[in-house]
Amino acid sequence: MRRLLLLAAGLWLGSLTACKDDAPQTTCYSGVIIGETCMDGILIDVNSATPIGKPVNVAVTSTTSIVGTNVVAAVNDLGSQAKTGQTIFFTYQNSPNNAGPLRPCPQNTIPLSIPHLILSNVSATGCGKF
Repeated sequence: MRRLLLLAAGLWLGSLTACKDDAPQTTCYSGVIIGETCMDGILIDVNSATPIGKPVNVAVTSTTSIVGTNVVAAVNDLGSQAKTGQTIFFTYQNSPNNAGPLRPCPQNTIPLSIPHLILSNVSATGCGKF
């Protein structure tokens, strides 16, 4: 009986030291800002290695369009990093109910059927450690 108790205690102690409580790894994404729409926010064509977006072809004027193959919309303000052609690195959360930015839009349009995301850890220089 004593050996059984010692064996059980040893297994229990071994299981305590074998557990790790590592924080989940946050995936870093990169993409190029390709434009902005009022109903969607900043449009980012994400690197094709991480297919989280959808194809887009939006006519801006009669002569210009916003075109991308893996596009997502950033609904939060990116400040000075929101320049068309700028490569950015980021992590994200889904926007509740896939909602666009909260702002009045004068044009009579509808949001694009692409993922609307809340970006965080936005950087122009790389992912680093989040």
